[in-house]
Amino acid sequence: MLSGSTVVGYDNELCTAVLDSNDYCEATLVLAGKGQLQASWLWIGRNGSLYGPPSFSGVIVGGTGVYASAHGQFDANVLPNGQLQLSAALR
Repeated sequence: MLSGSTVVGYDNELCTAVLDSNDYCEATLVLAGKGQLQASWLWIGRNGSLYGPPSFSGVIVGGTGVYASAHGQFDANVLPNGQLQLSAALR
């Protein structure tokens, strides 16, 4: 995971294929020295793409460290270079 060109952490994901070409995904985002965030989302109707839709949203369901009480949502967009751009609103 990058913020600009600075590495700020990494993530691990697990996705499960479900009905109607949808995938249910969960990820743990590890932010160096700060803690972890747990997120989940549903990729809806991949239309045969191996990489999912060009944008999707999901929920942040908890965390550790400075994110111990984090809840909220995120939006993700696939950039032209294939990287994923995330924005999040935490409570």
